[in-house]
Amino acid sequence: MDEEDPPAEIEKELIEHALYEVLDSPIFRSSKQCHLFLSYIVKHSLAHQDDLLRERVIGASVFGRPPNYDTGNDPIVRSRAAEVRKRLAQYYLDHQDDSTIQISIPTGSYRAFFSRNHRSHPADGLEGSHETTDAMERQTSAGIPEHVELTIAKEEVEIKPFGRRLSNRSWVLLTALLVIVAISFGGLALLKWQDQRRNHLFEQFWTPFTRGSKTTLIYIGSSPSLHFSPSYVEQYRVQHPDRNPGPGTFVDIPSSGSIPTKDLVPFNASIGFGDVAAAARVASTLVSFGQKYDLRYGSDISISDMRSSPVVLIGGYSNSWTLQVTHDLRYTLEFGDRIVDHKDNSKEWQRKANSTSLAQNDYAILSRLTNSKTGGTVLVIAGIGGSGNQAAADFVSDPLQLDRLLENAPSGWETMNMQVVLHTETINGVPKGADVQAVYFW
Repeated sequence: MDEEDPPAEIEKELIEHALYEVLDSPIFRSSKQCHLFLSYIVKHSLAHQDDLLRERVIGASVFGRPPNYDTGNDPIVRSRAAEVRKRLAQYYLDHQDDSTIQISIPTGSYRAFFSRNHRSHPADGLEGSHETTDAMERQTSAGIPEHVELTIAKEEVEIKPFGRRLSNRSWVLLTALLVIVAISFGGLALLKWQDQRRNHLFEQFWTPFTRGSKTTLIYIGSSPSLHFSPSYVEQYRVQHPDRNPGPGTFVDIPSSGSIPTKDLVPFNASIGFGDVAAAARVASTLVSFGQKYDLRYGSDISISDMRSSPVVLIGGYSNSWTLQVTHDLRYTLEFGDRIVDHKDNSKEWQRKANSTSLAQNDYAILSRLTNSKTGGTVLVIAGIGGSGNQAAADFVSDPLQLDRLLENAPSGWETMNMQVVLHTETINGVPKGADVQAVYFW
């Protein structure tokens, strides 16, 4: 493990050159956000501007977030930092012997650290630069720590035939060490391949909603409710002068008698917490791809909107567009409390309410329609209840879970329609996760 050298003690030219080589590699050229993030971190780390390396400041400066945005609901900086750390590890795994300076961002920090790699030549990539070579020599003579495990003074080494110096026990230890190293590098290569594959499947799933310049619409359904008419509220205020009710205020309803229907006004703009949580999760995922989104609800969407832009519909029975888009698909919401399979009448998934327990269950349907009846691309997140919506949004925003789902998908699934039936257990209405019940591609 290389020892860290303070940035001030390493030629700025060397660090900037190392950064250029990293950013110019295929690993970083494929991600504009990772490219911008690493450039910003290195620049302000070199300048010792720790006040500019805070999460909210980075979110505003690099990713265009408002200066006071909620970092708890928008983890863009944390997710990009984790991605950059993985990409740096992949880069240095492929460039172990030709990186003069190595850049790292320790977990829990947004400050870059720089260390020498003595396995490479100080002037690699800077051939003909005598000033750079002399600068490196001056730094070494000035007391920059050498890497003990990689640097051995020549006068301490007795040159002998290699075979004579090793005992049988040494050969066993050396062989074991080589095996461990081989397994370690094999494991790292496997993890690298698995991580790239997982991210690739995740990106392919979301590509219809992130490609091009069109803004993705997120539409949340709303639940119907009844409000009291202004005349009823005024009458109640006269009878209860100590209160100040409004149309949506709870009032004491008489235990006998009835309320005239003229005093009950339909109101269709109530949004559940599970729907809001689902929308926030989807929005965060779109932002991680650098995709713009527009949040809609109530009557603020039309068929022309859905034809001209990719759309994410959130809500089952609360979303009229969901019911219209999915009513003739294989899996649909039916009878207010279940999902039915129209190709196999023996299958259905019913939510069973239990008023005596905090633990409940819920189901949801994910429908990814690359060619929907609206004429556009639609992702439908339709839970029987609000917790189902939240669990389904969490599922579709998780690369690990999508990887498990898509690893056995049929060839060409990227352009196919698909539906997934999900089940979740909830505590006090909060889902604990989701498991797949059925999948269908066509």
